[in-house]
Amino acid sequence: LAGHYVGNDVSVEVREVRFVGNSRTSPEALRHLSDLHTGTHLAMADLGRAVAGVERHPWVEHAEARRIFPSTVEIRVVEHEPVLLLALDGLWYLDADGRPFKRARTDDLDYPVLTGLDADPEHAPAVVVDRAEWIESNIAGLGVALEPFIAARGDRGANLGGEAVGSRLTAAQLGGAMA
Repeated sequence: LAGHYVGNDVSVEVREVRFVGNSRTSPEALRHLSDLHTGTHLAMADLGRAVAGVERHPWVEHAEARRIFPSTVEIRVVEHEPVLLLALDGLWYLDADGRPFKRARTDDLDYPVLTGLDADPEHAPAVVVDRAEWIESNIAGLGVALEPFIAARGDRGANLGGEAVGSRLTAAQLGGAMA
């Protein structure tokens, strides 16, 4: 009898999808990506699919979902934190692990800029076919290389040793500082 009641009770339907931890991503965009529908029975809501959808957003590094009875799905979001910009066919945000995750917006450029990497196929030793894969593979070790700088910045935010807006860090300067 209880199973029948819970299985057919409209008060156990999804009425709210709540997002926690998002500051750069809008709840509307995350709700769309989660593909959770109001009126779906809470027990039948596919949380794995919802998390996978939310994690497709470029700002989202990781997400977790849970049911809160009687009618809420809560999705906790951990967003990427940019620490550096990579100048390579445009500007890309890099996280603390040195992974590019999104093209930088023109209104959010207050990070040091890593320059000096050449992606021009005519000057590169190999032709680049997959830009995203090339970027990721060529800076895979950047997180390790930047670890001392990120640790040293402490509470100063994304400024790696400089307080000026738009400060730049070239590959040569980075190499010299690490030597």
